[in-house]
Parts: sequence; structure tokens; C-alpha cells
Amino acid sequence: MFFVSVSHNRGILELENAILSALKNDALEQFFNQETQEDLEEGLEFSQEDCEDSTQQAQEELINIGIIGRVNVGKSSLLNALLKGERAIVSPIAGTTIDPVDEKGEIKGQLVNFVDTAGIRKRGKIEGLEKFALQRTREVLGRTDIALLVLDASAPFVELDEKIAGLIDEYKLGVIVVLNKWDIAHKDFKGILEDFKLRFKFLEYAPILTISAKNGRHIQKLEEEILKVYRNFAFRIPTAKLNAILKEATKHHPLPSDHGKIVKIYYATQFEIKPPQIALIMNRPKSLHFSYKRYLVNFLREHFDFSGTRILFIARGKNDFEEEES
Repeated sequence: MFFVSVSHNRGILELENAILSALKNDALEQFFNQETQEDLEEGLEFSQEDCEDSTQQAQEELINIGIIGRVNVGKSSLLNALLKGERAIVSPIAGTTIDPVDEKGEIKGQLVNFVDTAGIRKRGKIEGLEKFALQRTREVLGRTDIALLVLDASAPFVELDEKIAGLIDEYKLGVIVVLNKWDIAHKDFKGILEDFKLRFKFLEYAPILTISAKNGRHIQKLEEEILKVYRNFAFRIPTAKLNAILKEATKHHPLPSDHGKIVKIYYATQFEIKPPQIALIMNRPKSLHFSYKRYLVNFLREHFDFSGTRILFIARGKNDFEEEES
């Protein structure tokens, strides 16, 4: 059973891969038994043209970028700096932005849509229209590709920063961490980075940039990073190469047994992008421990630049579609 939206092109890639898997099942099951890379490539072909078409399609799409953070961290100033104009109201009064503001622009010819989300307050301080702003922010993130998590470098991080960052994980977004107000940073980079790693362990894959939206510091670098992270977010790994890498990973670190019973990965296929999602077809999908998924994620990151994006491994049996996300 597949859930798709034809008009929005959602779930179609998964359906296509399932058809291919059914047609090539016999060949695929031999992946982890083949002796040579040449045999592996012959077992399942995934043409380079397919990858190039996917990359070209990504370039033609509109990248939706959500600017998130608590009140008064400089989100509207950042939006103005990225759009090179006074498009959003900037004020020292916290909570000036109530409704998210959509503004379209370009980065090196790539169409982008920036959303300056309303600043998020602590729940006890949500007053009047701001309670609607919080809900609107969630709605915006539902159609966002890349989140710019804006943190105030002029003051220590707070618990609310962590809660806001958790939305990125919840909505499975690409992410760039933006340390704004760097011209008045309260610590040096090493000290702030240590604080960040302590509080935001779940964003260890995110690139971190120091900027000053007010002075235009590193705005061009941020633009380049947006394009880079989106490429990673929309990247599809050739199936043959993916299986070759996973074969190497299992060779270096074999899968733990399940109470003495052998756990085996027959083959893998990436069935979705934004973020990259990979199905592992196994004999015992429920026996794949989350720590081994983390090992596979890290092993894959050594071969591909997936900075700024999560990688999801989903264990499935040969005859079912039971999902188990990491």
C-alpha cells in the first residue's frame, strides 16, 4: 500500500522504486553475496543520467527557506540582508513580526522564497495575536525545505532556543545554524561552539556560520551554504553505489545477531529525498538497533557531503512495509 499525491509529486519515487525492486528482486538479493564490484554494478543499474536529471530538477525548483528563532534575535534584519533591501520591519521592540512574511528572491540564479517567521516566545508569555503566530510558524515549517536557525551570539543560549531547534527535527528540515550579532558576541567562537555542542547534540550535522545581519558580515557565505545544503537535502544516491557502500560498512562492522540468529541486509534503496530516506530490506527488520543505524549514517557521511541534512534509515521486511525510523 502506498500513499501518494500526484498533484504534489509526493510518494511517487517510493512507488517507482517498489516496482523496480519487484522486477529486480532476484538480482538485488545477490548484492551482499557478490564478490566483485563489477558484478555489483551489473546486478542493478542506476544511470548517471538519472542522477543528473534529479540535480537539474532540484535547481529548477523554488527553495523555501524558513527563518526561525526566538524574539529579537535578528530574523527580520537577516531577511533584509539576504534580500538586499528593507523588506521587513526591524525594531528593537520584541515581537514586531506577528505574521510570517514571504519574500521571493534569487541566489546565483536559483529562485528562493524566504519566510521571516514570527519570533517564538515562551508559552507563558504568548499574548494576544502571538499565540496565532506560533501556530502559523508551524504551518510555515510544514512547507519549508531549509531552516535558518537564528541564535543570538551576544548572549548565552537558553532553553527556548533548544525547543525551537527541536522543530527542525520534527519537520525533517535541512538546517543551517546562524550565529547572529557576531560583532557583539559574548564569547569567542571556540567557547560558543562548545556551548552549542552541549545543548544541540541533535544538530551535530548542521553547518554553523557567524554573521552580523546588521553589518552584512558573511551574508554571501550564507547564501552559498543555502544552495549547498539544499543540494544535499535533495540528493539521491545511485542504488548500486549505495549498496556497495553498505556492503563495505557491514564488512567493517558486521550486524549484531538477534539472540544468536543472523541479521542480514539483503539490499538497500533510497526511496525519497528531502531529506534522503533509505529503505534497508532485511530478514529481521525489528532487530536493527538504533546504534547500528547511527553507524550507517556516519559511514555514509564519510562518502557523501550530507552536511545540513538528516539521513533516515528505515528497516523493512521483504514482504511488508513496516517502518522503523532513526
